Amino acid sequence: MRIVSYQDEDEKAVLDIWTMASEQAHAFAGVGFWCGLVEKMRQVYLPRARTWVCKNNDQVIGFACLVGEGELAALFVAPEYQGNGVGSALLNWVKEKSKGYLTVNVYEENNKARQFYDRSGFLEIGSRDDELTGSREYCLEWRKN
Repeated sequence: MRIVSYQDEDEKAVLDIWTMASEQAHAFAGVGFWCGLVEKMRQVYLPRARTWVCKNNDQVIGFACLVGEGELAALFVAPEYQGNGVGSALLNWVKEKSKGYLTVNVYEENNKARQFYDRSGFLEIGSRDDELTGSREYCLEWRKN
């Protein structure tokens, strides 16, 4: 397993992982909801972010996107690789690339992600209703000691 900078040839795998993992973790948004946002992810979000991919051999198995100096805009792992340390490895990589702090937004219904970030030292600093999904979203923050 290795983490490297995102390349154009990683795009399909990243978008596939994003769609599959989003459908699984955010099922409350409805079947097919996230598929309708793939083009926006491709054309808007990925170009704005510094993105790293985690590869097992040459297969992309997860990715993380950092926007600005400390906004963790995405951290997704292929469902079949979840629970094997891929997310933790990506998060630790992004922590090292940050300026000593990170923020991330997590949906209320995504208990697995909320527990992951809690174990990783993130604290809740606010919440809001997400206009896109209508779900409650928590803003979490991590600061380097």
